[in-house]
Amino acid sequence: MIERSGVNVSGCHIRDIGCTAVSIAAVGDNRTLTPGAVEVSDNNIHDFARVYRTVQPGVRWKWTVGARILRNEIWHAAHVGIIGSWGQENVFDGNYLHDLGRGSSDAGAFYAGRHWIDRGNVVSNSRFARIYQTEEIAETGNAVRGIYLE
Repeated sequence: MIERSGVNVSGCHIRDIGCTAVSIAAVGDNRTLTPGAVEVSDNNIHDFARVYRTVQPGVRWKWTVGARILRNEIWHAAHVGIIGSWGQENVFDGNYLHDLGRGSSDAGAFYAGRHWIDRGNVVSNSRFARIYQTEEIAETGNAVRGIYLE
């Protein structure tokens, strides 16, 4: 888990992880909007959440300001690719999220929100492909989406 400013995770191949692959928490200052200067970029993240199947993303962000999640390929997991909350002015640009959500419902490849402090976050220039559920789970009626803002 990254809990300090000025850290980059870049150019990594992260795979076969039991839970969350990369976690960013408490970076920056939500009261003053001072950015935390953390970047997760140009990584290939797949086959994560193999033990704990839900709410264990490729990249998690929480209590962050100014984090940058850029040009990552995140794929092949039962639930979400990127999840976060309690963050402000974070940038998610150029990511490719695919083959996610197969083992879950009521989720999204990119999932964010749940708190009033979530504002100014930007998702741009990203691609989403093959975000779907298995047939058995789809019968529950709760869809899996590309972007889910709760």
